[in-house]
Amino acid sequence: MTDSPVLLRIEELTTVFGGLKALSQVSLDINPGEAVGLVGPNGSGKTTLVNTVCGLYRPASGRVILEGTEITGHRPHLIARAGINRTFQIPKPFKDLSVYENVRVSSIHSRNHTSIEGALARVNLAELANHPISELTAAQQKRLDLARALALEPKVIFVDELAAGLTPGELHEVAEMLKEFQSSGIALIVVEHLMGFLEQVVSSVLVLSAGRTIFTGPLRTALEDVEVKRVFLGGESDAGN
Repeated sequence: MTDSPVLLRIEELTTVFGGLKALSQVSLDINPGEAVGLVGPNGSGKTTLVNTVCGLYRPASGRVILEGTEITGHRPHLIARAGINRTFQIPKPFKDLSVYENVRVSSIHSRNHTSIEGALARVNLAELANHPISELTAAQQKRLDLARALALEPKVIFVDELAAGLTPGELHEVAEMLKEFQSSGIALIVVEHLMGFLEQVVSSVLVLSAGRTIFTGPLRTALEDVEVKRVFLGGESDAGN
């Protein structure tokens, strides 16, 4: 993907809470169909980066540029419509709505009113379309979160700890889904602790510690990097999530 134009550019992004730098000059370029892992110990700034790019937090400095257009600090719904969407560590579906209706709520805000059935089929939930949320397993609720993101026709999806709590079979199923998303041109930024899962999906990683980038590059190289191993084995953390 190296010859592709940059889809999303995160440029020296800094986020400050009460004088504490939760993020400090974090940068990342990602191209269409590329998957990058976002890793680091608890408190390293991963969730803060996701929330800042997606508009929940306003950065103190730096820029977020999507397809050449700056969207830094735009409101979350505008960023979602522009093409950046996300899943959540803990899915929060509308529990009074069916599986189909949950995705329909998202599709209303899409640019071209994407197919709800198509989004559900891509995450293997088509047969459960009319079922209530209460009948879904935890793994199925996570896949529903992916379907809701797909309904907005995203160009980039932040996948936030999707693998947590899944069985090996479920991990493989989700990894195959994510690779299919990539093949259709969607870029993925995968927030994850499970290296085995990351190896199935991404080729490169951005490693954060205390809100700063300590490594960017191939996943295999990261696993051998002295600083990366020190941070993980030492359990460094900060207040940045």
